[in-house]
Amino acid sequence: GQTASAYGIDNANITDGTPSSVSYYIDKTAPTTPAISASPSGWTSGNVTISAGSAITDAGGSGVSGYYYRCAAGTAWNLSAGTSISFTCTGTGGQTAEAYAVDGAGNPDTTPSSVVYSRDTTAPETSALTAAPSGWTGSNVTITGSVTDTGGSGVKGYYYKCAAADGVTFSAGPSISFTCSSTGGQTASAYGIDNANITDGT
Repeated sequence: GQTASAYGIDNANITDGTPSSVSYYIDKTAPTTPAISASPSGWTSGNVTISAGSAITDAGGSGVSGYYYRCAAGTAWNLSAGTSISFTCTGTGGQTAEAYAVDGAGNPDTTPSSVVYSRDTTAPETSALTAAPSGWTGSNVTITGSVTDTGGSGVKGYYYKCAAADGVTFSAGPSISFTCSSTGGQTASAYGIDNANITDGT
């Protein structure tokens, strides 16, 4: 803050002994936005929290007014007050969250902080299974199929079992293939799981 002052003088060169003064405040320095991170950092099916490990700082004197943020590039900015950055994102796929600080003089940080987060809310699809051989046989039976994922996180693998009473076993990859040796008439089953840990419910 600065103080400007002035006093008058007349043509007899007499000055006003009580100058007038006024305070003014100029801040031309932008605040600093700390780095932001996403939690969780990998693929998830839940909401994602974006936050900074340290507070926004301002060296210009006007103080921190708040910060603008958005959860995806090209979308509208949202304003939040305070010096601690924290907001929740619900976009799907791979998205870039951004935030930048603004101070009490309206100066914005022209270099926003950003972080990529990944969110998938779509379950993978498990194809119909086939058994080879398909009829009665005296040998083991190979079960095959496939898992696809359109949610963005990709296929993690599949769980399978050779009989209704069995526990499930996990196998990685999108191509289903396992061997069954249980005797009698049995029902083999399998369901996919993606990298956001969403399972095929059907």
